[in-house]
Amino acid sequence: MAQFDSKQIKQWEALGHGPLMPNELHGRVRVAYFQFQADRDAVGGVIAQNDTVRLLQLPAQARLVYGAFKHGAFGASVTLDLGLRGLDNSGYYNLAGTLADDPDYLATSIAIATASTAPVELFEEPAGLFYLTDKEVELYATFKGANPADNVEISGVIFYVVD
Repeated sequence: MAQFDSKQIKQWEALGHGPLMPNELHGRVRVAYFQFQADRDAVGGVIAQNDTVRLLQLPAQARLVYGAFKHGAFGASVTLDLGLRGLDNSGYYNLAGTLADDPDYLATSIAIATASTAPVELFEEPAGLFYLTDKEVELYATFKGANPADNVEISGVIFYVVD
């Protein structure tokens, strides 16, 4: 039977059993919390279809390991996309400038019409889970499908590893 090594095992052996990056081994898990309610946080207290909400900012070298949120009933046909964009307004969320800001990179068309009864996991795409930021980015949401109801809240957490 064959045995294979992960990228981290190969790197660890190549370094003479030296240290890996903190976001790969023995790093500290950090928590970033977000909360948004239209009547409290939006200008004029109203949000509409295709409006975006800046939820939180993440540092460079953050490896995303888990995320979840809960939400109230935003109304019929309302969905939510969650994306990443660079804080430097370059239009890209990576230093090389090859990954354009992506409004649904982490999650696409999450149904938020009725209130959640359990936390909704954020990373539905394998690409989002364990993504490693190489520059400061922000997580943002886009309300899709219909105009969201007022006075409804969305809150959640992102767990990430840096140092």
